[in-house]
Amino acid sequence: FFTAVKNAQPGDVITLSNGEYDVKDVPPFKQRKGNAENPIIVRAQEPGKVILKGSTGYKFEECTYFTWYGFHHAHKSAEGESSNISFKDGNNNRFARCEVNLDDNDNSKKHWLRISNCEAIKVDHCHFHHKKSEGQFCNVFMPGDNKPGKGPIFEYNYFEHQDFGEH
Repeated sequence: FFTAVKNAQPGDVITLSNGEYDVKDVPPFKQRKGNAENPIIVRAQEPGKVILKGSTGYKFEECTYFTWYGFHHAHKSAEGESSNISFKDGNNNRFARCEVNLDDNDNSKKHWLRISNCEAIKVDHCHFHHKKSEGQFCNVFMPGDNKPGKGPIFEYNYFEHQDFGEH
């Protein structure tokens, strides 16, 4: 599955079958470049029924027209990283219909989803819940002012129980 994602070309739709997966040491997905007519779509067979566990983070670097759709992220916090799922230096990407409930019991300050220097990324219909450590569910860094249509769009997401310090 990860080899297919790493080698994805414009128009590819890569589907992971329902199930629970123990994932370790996923290398960053770099320069996966779809286009407006032929995006790259990586999806769960059914939203929420592909559970990604294990000890890893997911990095998407310099990707364009790339969609990550329907996964349940229940993996451990990535060691030594300030974020667990990150999109960096890309544009026109989408993170959608995902559930994010990470195992972050190490009490280090981490962001669950980090977006840095990405234009026109959309985060939609996701459920972020039960964050026990410091840090934010979603953290956005842009190097300058956003121009209309260039900044990130967050819509129809549900954020529940960010209770660090209570456990």
